[in-house]
Formats: sequence, structure tokens, C-alpha cells
Amino acid sequence: MDKLAEIEDLTLRYYTYEGVVKALEKVRLVIKPGETLGIVGETGSGKSVTALALMGIVIPPGKIEGGNIRVFMDGGFIEVTRADENTLQRLRGRVVAMIFQEPSQALNPVYTIEDQIGEAYLTHMFADIYGQALKEVEEEIAEKPSSIILGIERLILRRFLKNRRDRLANLLGKLPLLRSYRRRVRRIVRNMVVEILRQMEIPDPERVASSYPHQLSGGMKQRAVIAMALACRPTILIADEPTTSLDVTIEAQILELMRTLKERYNATLLFITHDFGLIAEMAERVAVMYAGSVVEVADVLGIFTKPLHPYTQALLKAIPKIGVRELTPIEGSIPNLINPPAGCRFHPRCPYAFDKCRQVQPQLVHVGEGRLVACHLY
Repeated sequence: MDKLAEIEDLTLRYYTYEGVVKALEKVRLVIKPGETLGIVGETGSGKSVTALALMGIVIPPGKIEGGNIRVFMDGGFIEVTRADENTLQRLRGRVVAMIFQEPSQALNPVYTIEDQIGEAYLTHMFADIYGQALKEVEEEIAEKPSSIILGIERLILRRFLKNRRDRLANLLGKLPLLRSYRRRVRRIVRNMVVEILRQMEIPDPERVASSYPHQLSGGMKQRAVIAMALACRPTILIADEPTTSLDVTIEAQILELMRTLKERYNATLLFITHDFGLIAEMAERVAVMYAGSVVEVADVLGIFTKPLHPYTQALLKAIPKIGVRELTPIEGSIPNLINPPAGCRFHPRCPYAFDKCRQVQPQLVHVGEGRLVACHLY
């Protein structure tokens, strides 16, 4: 299989009181199995919006107005933009999961880490967890065949495995004497949470599982968020600037952990950042975004040795270098997406712009093996 997901001509708008925000304009991306695809660009270029759309998340008042998003799931490709809510719920967490930019905002302050990671397990691995609980009950019944409580507990678990919303099972489970199945399920889930935290190289994972977010450091919270994303072993893991709020020492630890976990779980990583240093360290292929459009796609070596798009060239020139005292800033600023410039959205800041750039929006074209660029110079 040559691809796990494909975004084709994705167009997204936000209808606000100030006007229509043209957030994404015909975005095209292909995500290949086992790779680390970096998405780089200035703040407001559409990196996070694209990642959320891949999971079928469009925050109101946003609306997808064109294009397709296809993700490989359950032996075939599904069309995310047309999927129903049940399909999207199975997609999120089990096939595509996201490590959010700010762990303090991604974690609910009133629930423990165990509760929050455990919710992911119960949502996507319900049958496995309740099946294990049923197996334990049946083993205990073999030793105590006359136990009425165990017999009813077995009945409850069997009915839940057939239908998670079974009314009789829910009614019986509310009786105080029959709540033992809940304690059993909770113990199984806790063991799973502690194990995934241990894989995050968290010291004393039992304590962390019982902790609330405010009781943990920034690095620990980020590891907990990564654990939540990896809990159900997704095929595609999205990391949305996962080291933004961390100091350089913890950042290095988190990046090394992500590389290790990617290999262990054989996952595909979509790494979003504005830092070309992290792109060089983490990515194998790179997509450069500007003002809601993908302007260049290439392997990481090609981006650094021979950038083609004027925006990519300008970004690389703006990076501080040893021995160079003055930086070369990009003139101007990213355009207002309510009224973006006609034609190429980068042309007001581009030193090579000519008449066609001001009138016609360039499309991504192949300029070599695996290399695409959206520029009228090519």
C-alpha cells in the first residue's frame, strides 16, 4: 500500500461576523505508511486546521466547501468529509490520533490521568476489556459455581458485550451488590493505563495515573497526552507542535521518546511545527504551507539543499546561523485570509512576482521524483 491517507483539493471556510475566512484553499497532501511527514509554516498558515480536518473535526463556524479526505480504515478507504458520527468516532483515536500543542489545555483539570487515558481505552477497546473481565468471572465461577453474585455479573458482562447500551445490564449494574463488575473493569483499565505510562518512561506510573494534571510538571503532562494518543495504537499519529511549551532539555527527551515510540508501534507520524530545526531532526518528507495552501512538498534533504518555492527559500534564509550576525527577514506579513490577495497568496512578499502571479493561483505540479511545488516559475 503506497498511502494511508490522502487530502485532495481541500477547501475550508469560516463564516464569521467580520467576513468569510478562507482558511484552506485546495490543500493536497499524501501520507505514506511508516513515514514522518513534517508540515511547516508560519502561524496561521493552516497546519493545525488541516490536521483536524483529517480527523473529521471542523470547529464551528467552519465548513468544508470542497475536496476530499480519504483515510485507510477497516481494510479500505473511507471518505472523512462524508462519514457519519459513528464512523468518525471509530476513526479518532483508533486510526488517527493527535498530540495537542498545549498539554495543560488538552487535559481536563477535574479528572485524573487514569480517567482520561482510560476513557480512550473504554471507547475503542470496550469489547477487549469487557471480554477480559468476563473471562476472569468465568474462571472464578469454575471455583465457586454456587455464587449468585458471580452468575449475575457474568450475565451483565455478556449482555454488555452484545450491546453496550443494554437496558437490563445497565439497570442491574446500578444495584449496590452487583457493582463488582465495575471494580473489575476499572482494575483492568488501570493496569492498561499504568502500562502505557510506563512505556512513556514515566517514573512511578502508578502515582501519575492517580494524579490530576495540576500535580504534574509540563514534561509529565506532555507524556500523559502522548500516552492518551497512543493508547489504542493508531495508524497515524499527529503531533501538533508537541514541544512548544517545554524547555530544551525536556524537548529533546520528548522528541527522542516520540522517535522510539514510532518505531515500536510502527506508526506514521504527521509532525506539525514552525521550527525547521525540528523538521531536520524528525521528518523524512516535508510539506511547506503558506496562507492556507501547500506551496512545496519534498524530501527533507531536498528542502534544505535546494528549496524551490520563494517562500521556502525565504524561511530558510530567516533561520539564525552561526557566524552570521544579521538575519534576512521576510518582508511583510501573512495576509488577512478574509481578503487574501488574488492569484498567488505569497506574491505581495515575493521578490520574483510577475503579472501572472497577481492574477492566477498556482497549482502543485511535479518537478521531479516525489517533489511538488506551487509556483509559476516552474
